[in-house]
Amino acid sequence: MTLPDLLPVLAIHLYALGTVSTVAGILARKNSLKRAGLWLTIIAFMAHTFMLGTTLWTSGLPGLPRSAYMLLLAWFITLSGLIAWIRYRYEALLLVVAPVALLAFLAALLLRHVDVPLPSSLSGMTFTIHIGATFSSLGLMALGCGAGLLFLI
Repeated sequence: MTLPDLLPVLAIHLYALGTVSTVAGILARKNSLKRAGLWLTIIAFMAHTFMLGTTLWTSGLPGLPRSAYMLLLAWFITLSGLIAWIRYRYEALLLVVAPVALLAFLAALLLRHVDVPLPSSLSGMTFTIHIGATFSSLGLMALGCGAGLLFLI
């Protein structure tokens, strides 16, 4: 098994373990499990980042598969959640970050064989900036939605 094949499997398992560890830590009120969930999510994020970097390095920006945009969305959700957790130290945010990133990551892997042609007018730098801004705002909105649901519960 090569490294590009191993990284998605590693990231999925780490996101799943981070989710389970965080939920178990919050339910059992054990700081060690919550901390383990945070570190598992951070390690999964690093594997995710490395996978996106190798995909971008091998195929270049114009040759990115369409599933890479979904992977990028999962990356932005995880990034905004980890930044918010570092800033506010609100442990319930970890209940949102890892599961949503895991679901978006799995959806991206399911869509990796779908080939949708992108018009040549959308392959410029403006499109790249637009995708980055859209994904960062979607990441923050997903985090806010999850935090709102946790508040209601």
